[in-house]
Amino acid sequence: RQFRREEMATTQSSLESLLGQQGYLTLRDYNRTLAMRSTAEDVATITAVSESPMTGLQTEQLTQVLAEASISYRNGGQPNRASTDWEYVLREAAIFLTPPQLAALQAKAQQAKTAGMLTQFYASRAPH
Repeated sequence: RQFRREEMATTQSSLESLLGQQGYLTLRDYNRTLAMRSTAEDVATITAVSESPMTGLQTEQLTQVLAEASISYRNGGQPNRASTDWEYVLREAAIFLTPPQLAALQAKAQQAKTAGMLTQFYASRAPH
């Protein structure tokens, strides 16, 4: 563990010296949202062949909303899909997504909720 901490500190220091403090913070924030970025990109892919494809800016906005919908992200950690507040996501995304885009997000939200319920169900049936 000590070796890993030292390596992480060395890597962080090297990145900061290469990118500057602001560049390093931008990279760190980007990396923190990677899990939610794939969800936003899934929604963008669904809308890509529609009359209302998502723009890059909308994908970035959705990524940020998805991350902020996770309490672990708001507490400085990685966002957690299992604890995503989908009602918050849908409410905030309605501000910048078109109705067809929002429908695609609603489908993704329903899929995530169903996956979460299945995970809980199987976890409760596991032998203890």
